Amino acid sequence: MNRSIHSTTPHFEKKKVARFHRLDNDHISAIESLFQSFPFLKDRVEIHMPFSRAKSTFSTGTVWMWPKFDKRPVGYLIFMDGFAPCIWYPERQEGMTFRWLLPPAFCQAGPIVFLANILAGESLLQIEDLIIHQGTDLWSTRIFSDRWSLLREVWASLPPDQPLLAFTPRLVKPIALADWQENYNPSIYWIIQPDHARQPRWYWKDTVTMADHQPVEYIAPVM
Repeated sequence: MNRSIHSTTPHFEKKKVARFHRLDNDHISAIESLFQSFPFLKDRVEIHMPFSRAKSTFSTGTVWMWPKFDKRPVGYLIFMDGFAPCIWYPERQEGMTFRWLLPPAFCQAGPIVFLANILAGESLLQIEDLIIHQGTDLWSTRIFSDRWSLLREVWASLPPDQPLLAFTPRLVKPIALADWQENYNPSIYWIIQPDHARQPRWYWKDTVTMADHQPVEYIAPVM
């Protein structure tokens, strides 16, 4: 009688590591406490700019721009001691945690909160602002260019190799008004960030100019 012969070598299946998790109740309670400690987190940090406000916005003070490829409201990328890093969307009251490799004691001095967007189609997490650092409110006390300088320092302290993340984190590339014309594309939405403290940024789309070229690669100016 013929018999099948099977290898006696044990077969081990490689387990898939979960890259995302929903927040549990303790994590959500900690975020609610964070919002109580920093009430400005309950306010809108991104507002649609009507065309009638465009001229005054661009002609008054310093502004920075970058493309807004995701039409969803920006989220809070939150690092708190004792909890996994997460992105939280207050409008939807939902979020997800990440497996992110952090330096020792990264947020032991206090929570760190960025503004960020997940660009799912490109598997990117785009970091756009730093509004709380080690428990200090930067949104209300420091202008955007100062926050951006500190953001770069904080970002440089993170390990660049993140094998457990399901996306690539990157810093947005702000464009100065003087450089906007050579990067401009009227077919997309733009974030307009005034260089002020406690100033919600605008999102805006040119509904007058006809698009005649494709988006180009954006190079951040030196602040």
